[in-house]
Amino acid sequence: MKKIQLIFFDNDGVFTPETADFHFQKINAFGHALSREEYENISLGNWHEEIKSVPLGSINTEAYINFILEDYAKIKIPHKSRELIERLATQCPLVIVSSGSEHVIEPYLKSNRVRECFSSIRAKEQGVSKTEKFLTLLAEYQLDPDQTLFVTDSLGDIHEAQRCGIPTIGISWGVHSREVLERGKPLAIISEFSELEFFV
Repeated sequence: MKKIQLIFFDNDGVFTPETADFHFQKINAFGHALSREEYENISLGNWHEEIKSVPLGSINTEAYINFILEDYAKIKIPHKSRELIERLATQCPLVIVSSGSEHVIEPYLKSNRVRECFSSIRAKEQGVSKTEKFLTLLAEYQLDPDQTLFVTDSLGDIHEAQRCGIPTIGISWGVHSREVLERGKPLAIISEFSELEFFV
């Protein structure tokens, strides 16, 4: 693998374990009863496609964003993880590629004082296909896929990145277990955020 010149990050579940369970709890509190299995299955593929097969498909997105906005921004990224994000940002551009809303992600990153570490946020407002967003970003940065890395907690994300040839790092504390992530054959699966530094 070539020297990494761009790192893509998923958002939910990646920087702190608390965000992995956040939406499961909030969606149920919002009045859409989902089992743990149904919730995890949404992330086996493209989130916006898979969601159509569960009751959540009828959710009022704007109302849900307003419902979670304040609490999501209060979630704290651990100090050591924040320091690593800051170090990585001095080595290469960092970009968020998420199925979530930029209206939720921006306040969360700002409240944790790491927004300036990310060159760009590509959220659902920029498109629902992560594969298409990856291809756009590769063209913008004029990089080959093996000059980049994607960090995620879901099997569906791994598949979307692999369609572009982008190596992935799975994290074991998110929506999917190590066993589920292994089905996607990522470059590696890490158990601590600090381990990411070994791959850059």
